[in-house]
Parts: sequence; C-alpha cells; structure tokens
Amino acid sequence: MLRSIDEDKGTGIYSRNLIPRLLEVDHETEYVLMYRSPRFVGHFASYPNVTEIHLNLPTKPLWDQVGVPWLARRYGLDLIFNTKATVPLSTTTRTVMMLHGSMPFVHPEFFHPLDVAYLRRMMPLYLRKATHVISNSRLTTHDFVTLLGVPCEKVTTIHLAADDQFRPITDPEALARVRAKYRLPEHFILSVTKYFPGKNVPTLIRAYAALPSSLRRGLVLIGPRVSRYLDEMELRGTALEREILTPGWVNQDELPAVYSLAQLFAFPSRYEEFGIPNIEAMSCGCPVVSSNTAGIPEVTGGAALLVPPLDVEALTDAMTRVLSDGELRCSLRQRGLDRARDFDWRTTAVRTAEVFQQVAA
Repeated sequence: MLRSIDEDKGTGIYSRNLIPRLLEVDHETEYVLMYRSPRFVGHFASYPNVTEIHLNLPTKPLWDQVGVPWLARRYGLDLIFNTKATVPLSTTTRTVMMLHGSMPFVHPEFFHPLDVAYLRRMMPLYLRKATHVISNSRLTTHDFVTLLGVPCEKVTTIHLAADDQFRPITDPEALARVRAKYRLPEHFILSVTKYFPGKNVPTLIRAYAALPSSLRRGLVLIGPRVSRYLDEMELRGTALEREILTPGWVNQDELPAVYSLAQLFAFPSRYEEFGIPNIEAMSCGCPVVSSNTAGIPEVTGGAALLVPPLDVEALTDAMTRVLSDGELRCSLRQRGLDRARDFDWRTTAVRTAEVFQQVAA
C-alpha cells in the first residue's frame, strides 16, 4: 500500500527509501505495488517480480478499506503491507503496518482534537487487525505496548536511516552554488524542522538570541511555514529577524550541502520518535545539539550534545560550547559520522523482508 509515497513528510520519505531497497534484497517475493498517484506507475518496471497498479479511488478510506482488499483478492496476495499506520479491516489477507510514532497519544495537545479522537477510536482497531506491526524505534514500540496494550511479540522495531545522498559535501562549487541559491550566511546554525508545536522552534530562537554576540552569526530554519514563528514571536522588523533565515522547503538533493555548510545542527524537539534530521546531520559531518528526551538518545547514541528541550539556558550553553570549541566540533563531527553508519536503508529493507517472510509463513 503506497498511498503515501508521494508525500514530502516522513511516510513518503520512508516509502521512497524502503521500496527500492526491498526490491534489491528480495528477488523471490512477488510484489504488487499499489499507488494512489498515477505518476509512480512504471517507476519499478525494471524489476521482473513487480506489478504496479494505479488504484484510482476518490477518498483515502475507500482506497484503504475497499480498493486494497479487492485487489488483494484479485491477485491472491499472501500479505498486505502499509507503509502508514492503517490496515484494511475487512480483509482476510494477513497484514503488516508501519508505526511512525506515538506522539498523538503522548502529546495530544499538539494536534487537532478531531484528529486525536479519530486516532483513539481507529488505531486500536488497526492494531488488533494487523497480523504484525513494525515500529521505527524502541521508544515507539514501548509507547504502543504500554499505552495501547499491543503484545510485545506482535511488534518488531526496525530503525530507519538517512538517504545515501547525505554525506559530507566538499566540492567548493557545489557548496557555493547552494549557499548562493538560498543566500546562506558564511557561518550559521541550522535546524531542519517545520511549523509544529512539538518541534519547539521558539525555544531554539530564544536560545540563539541569548548567544554571545560574537557567536550569533545566523540561524537558518529550513522547513514548511517556519516563517510563521517570526510573526508569532513578534520579531518582524527587529534586529533579530535580520539574523534568522527561513528559505522554506529545500530540495532533498541540496540538503546535504546545507548540512555541510552549517557550523552546527540544533534540534530541540519535544518528542521525536526517531528524528531522521539528526541522522542526516550526522551523516554529513555536522555537529548535533539535540534533545535528551524521547527517541533522540536512542538514535544519536552518544554522538551529540543533548539538553532538556525546554531549557533555553542549557541549549544556549551547548551551542556556545560547540561554536567556540574547535576540538569539540571535530569530536562531534567524527562521532556523528561513526554513529550514522549504524543506520542504512539496506539493513532496514533486509529486516523488513524477514518480517514479511515470517508473517506470510
């Protein structure tokens, strides 16, 4: 079920990275790839064990709950896998679904009440119906086991990874091109985030404002709608606004250069189940300052400076240490590169294929 493969956010990134690796490591299984968007049909036509289908239905519930079970019967499928956290409730075919996080249950205040009400009603049904469940971190597994009562043996934790393109960029021309395109300052702190309360961007802005003036050379906030924070914090027309750059969405193939140009990556998220931006930054050799909560310690594994996400003073202090201590920056850079090697999409695909085989058997 690849209804979300064209999304820019987490589920789409997961789908676009996992599927080609699955097809590379698993030549024995016959895959029927179902898309809601017709533009992906033919994307994997070179694989002899792949059939691609555009399932054209007007709504997501019809697509999930009517179209997919119908195709499963038509093609005699042994297993339905959804890269998102739903499964067809009426199917007799075995099912596996992917859990990308538990935040709506842990921090419901971050979400619209109707969305929370829907998830609280439907997620237990999906979890009971699913033959097996994959989660993106030990934290996510723990949350669903403790909060929703999912049996431990029904969940397999499989970590995600950064895309292969995330690596240190050293080509001066490539770096200069990206710097000029996005008007990046010579020295800057980077955060790849979005307009969402859980990302805790106001705390980062306050911590940046508290830096010594000699270290406050620029804050670059990449992500959709993050410029709205400048309005909410009443920074328009202030001196601080001139130091904060919000280029919006940056192409994935240009992000490695941005990470490589940054002095440090700051990510004080209040609740991150996995946090791919941390892995992306480490993969590019960018020192990381992040939160000491949720799944971030599990993922960064001692390769980042971690602080309480709402502690402005602690975040300011950590960023000051990194910016003023070249030896610490080099240490974090190397530790990050080493830690990032523990995550790769091929391993994710191998372990996912193993789950498929066990469930189908």
